[in-house]
Amino acid sequence: MMCSLLRDPKVLTRRMMPTMVTFLAVACNHPTASGDPPNCPVSTAAPMSTPPSFSASVAQVTFEGGNGPAGPYAQYNVWVIVPPNTTPNAGVILPLATPVFAMNAAGGVDRSSACALRPGMQVQVWHDFRWVFGSAEAPPGDTAYVGQQVVIAH
Repeated sequence: MMCSLLRDPKVLTRRMMPTMVTFLAVACNHPTASGDPPNCPVSTAAPMSTPPSFSASVAQVTFEGGNGPAGPYAQYNVWVIVPPNTTPNAGVILPLATPVFAMNAAGGVDRSSACALRPGMQVQVWHDFRWVFGSAEAPPGDTAYVGQQVVIAH
């Protein structure tokens, strides 16, 4: 059989094409959780049990990566609207390793990824002690925080 596949490319194409199409369909559409695009990093960390630092609405999500002064980096910069404001008033820097979860119908959380964040989503944000004022990662004149965890509340 192998010799006939090598001698006659039409046989190879006829026999292998359905397998290759199935493989590519599965490989290119393997989301990490519902709503996530493929190849999004998902943290294995357990959800934090402390209250969030704040709740907000997502206004803008941008991916940033490259070589910085400390070497290669990749992160999501999320502009949020923290009530009572009605315009973006804070930024959250989410390095790729930051745990992101999505609330499920049962009231628990499922693992997700920062690349699942979209404008209009409601989120709960936990941040650490680091912050910066007037950076590109936040709306002009506002504060950017370094996220420790995000829960998408839908």
